Amino acid sequence: MADPLSIGASVLAFIGLADRIIRLSKYCIDGLKDAPSDIRMIHGEVSSLRAIIDVLAESEAPSLFEKNAALLSCHRCLLDLESLLPTDSVIGHARRRITIAELAWPLKQSRARKILVELSQHKATLLLVISGDILHELRGIKTALLSLENNVTESERRSIQTWLEQTNPSRLHNAAIGKHEPETCEWLTRSDEWKSWMSSASHDRMLWVHGIPGAGKTVLASFAIEKIKVLCEGAQDYVYGFYYCHYSNAQDEAIPLLRWLVSQVSRQLGWAPPELKRLRDNGFEPTIPELQHILELALSRLQRLFIIVDAVDESIPRDEIVRLLATIALDSRFHKVRILATSRQYGDIERFFSAISTSISMKNSYVDSDIQRHIRARFQSSVRLRRWRDSFQTIEKALVSGANGMFRWVDCQLHSIERLGDKTKLGSVLQDLPRDLTESYIRIFEAIPEADRQFVNRVLVWIYGDSRTHWEGQGINAKLLLEAVSFDLYGRKHSVFDWGYLQELCGCLITVRNELSELGVADGEHVDDGAACWVTLAHYTVWEFLTSSHILSTPVSAFAMSIDGVEREFAVSILRNALAAHPDASETDWRRDREAYCLVIGCMLFGLPWLHTPEDLDLFYEFMNPHNPHYRRFGPIQARALRGEENFSSHCFFVLAIPTRFQIPEGASEQNSMAEVVLNAHLLKNWLLVEGQRSLDLPPVGRLSQDAVWELGKHRVAGEFLRLDEAGNAKQILFDGRVWDITSPPTRRLRPASPDKRTEIPVLVSTKEGNKKRKLETG
Repeated sequence: MADPLSIGASVLAFIGLADRIIRLSKYCIDGLKDAPSDIRMIHGEVSSLRAIIDVLAESEAPSLFEKNAALLSCHRCLLDLESLLPTDSVIGHARRRITIAELAWPLKQSRARKILVELSQHKATLLLVISGDILHELRGIKTALLSLENNVTESERRSIQTWLEQTNPSRLHNAAIGKHEPETCEWLTRSDEWKSWMSSASHDRMLWVHGIPGAGKTVLASFAIEKIKVLCEGAQDYVYGFYYCHYSNAQDEAIPLLRWLVSQVSRQLGWAPPELKRLRDNGFEPTIPELQHILELALSRLQRLFIIVDAVDESIPRDEIVRLLATIALDSRFHKVRILATSRQYGDIERFFSAISTSISMKNSYVDSDIQRHIRARFQSSVRLRRWRDSFQTIEKALVSGANGMFRWVDCQLHSIERLGDKTKLGSVLQDLPRDLTESYIRIFEAIPEADRQFVNRVLVWIYGDSRTHWEGQGINAKLLLEAVSFDLYGRKHSVFDWGYLQELCGCLITVRNELSELGVADGEHVDDGAACWVTLAHYTVWEFLTSSHILSTPVSAFAMSIDGVEREFAVSILRNALAAHPDASETDWRRDREAYCLVIGCMLFGLPWLHTPEDLDLFYEFMNPHNPHYRRFGPIQARALRGEENFSSHCFFVLAIPTRFQIPEGASEQNSMAEVVLNAHLLKNWLLVEGQRSLDLPPVGRLSQDAVWELGKHRVAGEFLRLDEAGNAKQILFDGRVWDITSPPTRRLRPASPDKRTEIPVLVSTKEGNKKRKLETG
């Protein structure tokens, strides 16, 4: 076997060469007007080869780099390609765009194409070589690890599974499958691509379903999940996992996907390896390689694992999740895995997936048939549409013809027809249908009366803001939403708006779920004051339209939004609502009561970059000031949280970080209150950090300098936290000391602590940590 150091050097040299070509070809693409397609092909082919080399480098199978003809041939092809492109020195000194003449590409074009054909052939050979070698190298490791698998208890396993479930996509799945119409999507399971993907004899490990926005990819994914679920329930050692990427998560979905997937596999197998327990116990967030290793251990107990991932394009960013899925589809460690992924047909996704998957386009005649069934189902379920039954065939023909494969477009037109009062206008409406979704949204917003536009704007701000608060996709309570908008616009604590008013103005822009009947309110039925209903944006494309640059050139530019702007508006509204909370009110249900909701969400704002101006920060520190009346509401809310009425993994449980109350001495000075604010700010800063990682950095406090904040940290403060004792009961724990001696990130249970010898009161910081802070102070 070759020297590991020389192998490592070969890998690094190969990667460096590939990276140079990617960089040089990107320079040509950006610098040339109408860059040749061959250069774009070089960029795409070398990028996909780079992904394969990454898989090899992480495979722990160095034998793959020894005397591998395909790998050596790939390396030679890369050297030839590099010789056709500008050098690094040219890039480094370029002050203008490069020209075709300077590049002399017409003279190099024929050779470039021949090299690309050869490179593609060697890549295919390389993929075949990977599967056997990696499996052989890792078999001994798998066998050794399997002997340790029975060391995790059932209660530990449940705890680990809960820890893994950082983002729970089940609500998104339930919402998607609820939109599925009988007999639609069946074309997928009848297709040859599906049958080949399902076959144990097939080498097709990945299906990629792509389509335009609003084409029904998410509903199709939910249908596929239900089909796979039935298969796995009836087959031994067959397991499945699913995940929905969603724009409202505003996160790189790669690790949340893997965490959820490992959790679901663990639940279905009733098993968790000791490696997973150690991963949880070390207190650090798991990495992709660590979670991949756990997944590999699970596969040794399975015949097949199906993974369905929807809306890959909605991951922010998406590079990591695309590479992750490509790795699982290529690496022989995961040869038992079958992946089905859906996304829009974006270039970066296509470059990876087209070479490693069987693709299925949503633009086909079967989708048109499904749209026809969808229209018929809506006519049967909608009271408002039934009055148009005499014109059904005319409406159906016009909508199917104009849909261009977009279910979302059809829903927008049906909504307009539902609200059409004059039957004589139907013909003109059908003759002048919008060309696409963008034009549909322009017309929807244009139809909103001028006097109602501020109301609609505030509604959209609150719906989007709520989607960023990690409530697992449930949406915002409709009654709470109307009360919040009433407070924003008129300072009223009770709603001045009718529930039907919201539906009439925003009907096609929002989705409403009635938790009592689960029938929704699509027919315009009013459900009391909205207390049983939950509101989300109807579709990702609504938000895309509002935040696009295109809206600025339309007649509805007044509705234009930016993510930063909406986040700030939402945060400021939250704080103003919270500061006006009645101090003696008893409501604690933070999902339904406006004041409790704003008090809980307000605590998480310190960890988000939503407050931009000094005035915003001043508002937040007023919110953190225990001398203000609203602060009395935190105690009952914390007691409810400790009873476990919501999952502790939610970011909204920052509310548990701060003291329930402070002992405020008579004649307390402004310095006392600011010291208490500093304490609260530092506790929030450290809330999600583990013991060994907690931060000693000073949090900014309003307009105060860091020196002023540090001096405030020397002040003595006293009060109490609310925590769980060992029996699971809520109990007060007192503190009394300097701010910097109390700023340990509090646990949710009481920690054993020796009493302070001066006060006989338990302290919340270890002596070692206290000494460390004192040394920092004294230099």
